[in-house]
Amino acid sequence: MSSHLKNIIRLWHIIQPFHKYFYIQLWLIIISQGLIVAIAYSQSSILNLLVEKNIQLIVYAFITYAVLLIVDVLIDYLTSRNTQNNLDQTLFQYIQEYSYRKVLSLTPAQHIEDHSALKLTIISKGEQAIQSIIDKIISTVLPTITLAIITVFTLYIQSPILALVSAVIISIICIWSFLFQKNHHTYVTTNRDNWNEQSRNRTEAFTHLQTIKLLNREEYFLKGYLGKRLEAVRHHLLTIGRSAKHSSKRHLFTELSVVGTFAIAAYLYLAGAYTIGTIYLVLSLINRLYWNISALSSVMRQIPQSYADAEKYFSIMDKVPSFNESGKKNVSLQDSITFSKVSFHY
Repeated sequence: MSSHLKNIIRLWHIIQPFHKYFYIQLWLIIISQGLIVAIAYSQSSILNLLVEKNIQLIVYAFITYAVLLIVDVLIDYLTSRNTQNNLDQTLFQYIQEYSYRKVLSLTPAQHIEDHSALKLTIISKGEQAIQSIIDKIISTVLPTITLAIITVFTLYIQSPILALVSAVIISIICIWSFLFQKNHHTYVTTNRDNWNEQSRNRTEAFTHLQTIKLLNREEYFLKGYLGKRLEAVRHHLLTIGRSAKHSSKRHLFTELSVVGTFAIAAYLYLAGAYTIGTIYLVLSLINRLYWNISALSSVMRQIPQSYADAEKYFSIMDKVPSFNESGKKNVSLQDSITFSKVSFHY
């Protein structure tokens, strides 16, 4: 876990020129998730007023509802624009430039040590993995966390019992998913290494096709490729099978959690603690929240694959030039240097 956090901090330092756009995005996400709760609350108020047949207040409630929807559309537009203009391809190009400059700064000996084609594959996958991680954080992780905080607070205002139940269910899903991902990370890492080896084998063959044909080594390369491919496929099926089983169990738990929370809300309604509008508010919020948490768990299931590629990428980015290629060296001399009987012929 500490290595994961360390690499996230390193990534945050790498993309320093884009920090302000992340802060803008965070505030837009907070406003957007707050509007989701406000809209649900507005709908519940309309239902209560309909039951009471309060015509005058219903008109004001619908106006408020419409205004909230307009603001929600505007915030959604601003969020999309900020993502498209500053946190999508622009950020990806910046990461590619960073990688390019880093690789070019290494010395010739350091390039000889590594397989160029494999290095390119690792860097390309790493760049895509970083972009994928950033995208998932922006599109799923931050909105879900924000919605969870606002929703639990809103439920607490309505009923501390429901807020406690929701907080416990969210904690169970998150801890369960975290423990699974921690155990599953080894499978994902092995899966990545297998496919990298496959890529290296193919790239090496395609790079030396003429030599392979001249030496009649086609079968040798083909057997090596097929053997590794079958091993990679078997492990890949095992990895996705474990993931699919976990996903099904979590899906079932989420369904039962919605039913259980709704049953508690229904009991409180029958006891006279709730209005019909409050029941709608609770059902609307827990449905959205639990499924967002479930979606977050699915994303957290995908992140280890991206993170595994990012780890390999950072292993290359961590390299520093083995010597200074500038040609400049500060040497302090105590005595002067004298050239004697020196000649040059061309």
